[in-house]
Amino acid sequence: MRQPFIVPFTFILLASLLLTSCATLVSGTKQGVRINTNVPDALLLIDDEIETQSGEMVRLSRKKSHTLEVDMEGYEKVEYDFTRRINPLVWGNMALFPVALVTGIVLASQKETVIDNTYGFPLETEEYKEPQFTIGLLTASLSFLLPALPFGVDALTGAMYRIDKEVDIELFKLPEPFNPAEVITTQVDRVNIKIDPGTKIGGMHNKRGTVFSDIHWEQSVNVSFEDLQVQANNDMNDLGLNIPGLRNLNEEMPQSGRESYIIEAEIKRLDYDIYMETLSSYHTDCALETTWRVLHPKTKKIEYFTTIKSDGSAQSDGGATPVYRALRHSIYKLGMDPSFRALMKKDGTAPTFAAEQIEGDAPFSGVALSSNSREKLYSISEIAAEHKDAVVTILNNSGHGSGFLISEDGYIMTNAHVVDGFNDLKVKFANGFSFTPEVISIDVDVDVALLKVPGDGYPHLTMTTVQPDLGDEILVIGTPAQEDLSQSISRGVVSGIRLIEGRKMIQTDAGISPGNSGGPMFDMYGQVLGIVTSKIIGGGVEGIGFGIPSSEVMKSLGVTFR
Repeated sequence: MRQPFIVPFTFILLASLLLTSCATLVSGTKQGVRINTNVPDALLLIDDEIETQSGEMVRLSRKKSHTLEVDMEGYEKVEYDFTRRINPLVWGNMALFPVALVTGIVLASQKETVIDNTYGFPLETEEYKEPQFTIGLLTASLSFLLPALPFGVDALTGAMYRIDKEVDIELFKLPEPFNPAEVITTQVDRVNIKIDPGTKIGGMHNKRGTVFSDIHWEQSVNVSFEDLQVQANNDMNDLGLNIPGLRNLNEEMPQSGRESYIIEAEIKRLDYDIYMETLSSYHTDCALETTWRVLHPKTKKIEYFTTIKSDGSAQSDGGATPVYRALRHSIYKLGMDPSFRALMKKDGTAPTFAAEQIEGDAPFSGVALSSNSREKLYSISEIAAEHKDAVVTILNNSGHGSGFLISEDGYIMTNAHVVDGFNDLKVKFANGFSFTPEVISIDVDVDVALLKVPGDGYPHLTMTTVQPDLGDEILVIGTPAQEDLSQSISRGVVSGIRLIEGRKMIQTDAGISPGNSGGPMFDMYGQVLGIVTSKIIGGGVEGIGFGIPSSEVMKSLGVTFR
C-alpha cells in the first residue's frame, strides 16, 4: 500500500533542517560585552559611535569587527581591537550530516510488494519504492554538503562569531606635564639592554597556555638601541621636558648646551611572552626592569639613580612594540618621581657643568671651530702633505698614543685612555718639539679627551659631522707601535657603522696599531670624521679597527662650529 504523505513529509523535514542554523538560533546576532577599566568613570568609545562607561554592558553586533578607544585626560590613550573567535555552537550545524545521511538511507531502503502477471500467473516481487528511493539516494549522497547552508546563514548574520564577554583594560596614569619654561634642557644619551645574545627571555604560548617554543634575545626578538633612544627622547619631550632638536610643549626649539643633564637607561631584565588567542590573533606581553641614571655631562657623576619595573603589551605576534610601550611606561613612572622632577627644575640647584680641569685653571668655556665644508676631494698624498704636521704623538708613563690639533691656539683631541690617570704627559710635534699639555676635559665613557698646549699659530685639522657611507675611502695618520714611526699613514675603507655598548662606531679595515689610538681618521675631503680608538685582535680576526665619530666627540667635549 502506498503512503502518499511520505514525499511531502520528506521535503518538509529537509527544508526545516536546511533552514536551521544553530548559532543564529541560540546565540543571536548580537552579544553583550562588559568592558572593565581601573578607572571607574572612564568614558569608552566603540567604533567612534557607541559611548559607554566602565563596567556597563553593551550589545555589539557579531557580524563585524569592533575597536575600542579610551582617550581620557591624565591617562595614556588606549586603542583595543576586540578579538572575534569562532562560536562553538556553529559546529552544531554538522548534525545535519548524520540526520540527512540516515534519512536518505531510510528513504532509499523502503520497498514494496509488486504482483507481476506477465507470465500468466501472479508473481510477487519486492522493489524499491519511488520516488522515495531516488530522493533517499540523493539525500544520502549529498548529506556532507547540507551543513554548508546553515553555516552560510550563521556567517551572514554574524552568529558564527563570538566576542569575549569580559574585557579588562588597564589605563596608565600619566605624570603631571612639566612646564618647559621651568625645566632645564636634558636628553637621553643612550639606552642599553644588558642581556647576552641567545638568553631565553620568554616563550610562545598556545591557546591552553602551554609553552611550545622558547623566545631568545637577538634570535627571536631584536630591538634597535637607536630606536629606543629616539623613542625615549620623544616620550620625555611629550611630558614637557626640553629635548634638544625637538619642539617642546611651548613650540620652542631647545638648544643643547654644556649645562644639559645626560640621562642613561640600562635595561637589566626583559621578559617577553607571546600568547595565541585564535589561529590568526595573538597578544604579546613585555616586562622590563630599567635602571635610570642622570649624569654630569663631563665628570659622569651620578646626580640621580633609580630602578623601575614596567610592562607593556600589544595585539601582535611579537615585534618591538611591546618593548617600546614598556619603556614608555617606565618613563611615565620616572616622571612621577618627586626627586627626578625636582632635579629637572630651574631652581638654581642644578650643578654647573664645567669640564674637569687642572686645579687653579679658569673654567673651560668650550671650543668653537671653523665651519666645515666638502668642496674638494684630495688625493692621499695631498692629505698627507697638508695635514700630517697637525698630528702629534702623546707620551705617557707607560707608552704613547696619538692626537691632533683642532685649533691654531693649541687645542688637541685624543683618546681618554691615552691620558687618563697619567701624571707625566708630553705632546711631541713632527718637528721634534715637546710641550706639557693641560688636560682640559676627559670623557672616559666615550674615550675622548681635550688637551691644550701653550702658544698660537699651530697647523690644525678640520672636523666633519657628516656620517660616511659604507665603502668610503679613509686615511689614518698616527704613531703606530714605536715613537719614531710618527706621522705614519695607512688607508682603508669604511667597513660598517656599528653600535658597540650602545655607542656608534665607525668600522674600518685601515691598518691600526695600539699607538694609533687618539689619532685622526680622515675622509677624502681632508676632514676628520672620527678618532681612532681600538682594533680587534684575536685568532682569525684581522683588519677590524674602530673610530669614534666626530659628532660624538664634539658633543662630549663641548666643541662646536662657529
